[in-house]
Amino acid sequence: MIEQRSGGRYDGRTWPPVGEDFDVPDEEGAGLCAQGSAIPVAVKDADVETREAPFGTESAPEAPEEPGATQPPAQNAPKASWVAYSVAQGLPEADAEALTKAELISRYG
Repeated sequence: MIEQRSGGRYDGRTWPPVGEDFDVPDEEGAGLCAQGSAIPVAVKDADVETREAPFGTESAPEAPEEPGATQPPAQNAPKASWVAYSVAQGLPEADAEALTKAELISRYG
């Protein structure tokens, strides 16, 4: 999840916190990604069907993202977003969790 959602999910469970990976049915995941509430993540050892792009619709491959190339979260974003960003910058997760949000912002903001 990349944004906090309120209310219950279709099955009554609560939404996970920002920055946490979670499994959802394909249709729910596609909807969350289309709304900008989540981003897809690769599932290790998943049995994923691949399809060829229709002729003429190929796009140039995206360059791999360099560490530190992403934008930091907004200062009013939840601490979990700052922890995830700090970990992406190379800080061990336990160290990131131990810091306050203000400390994370001062180091990585």
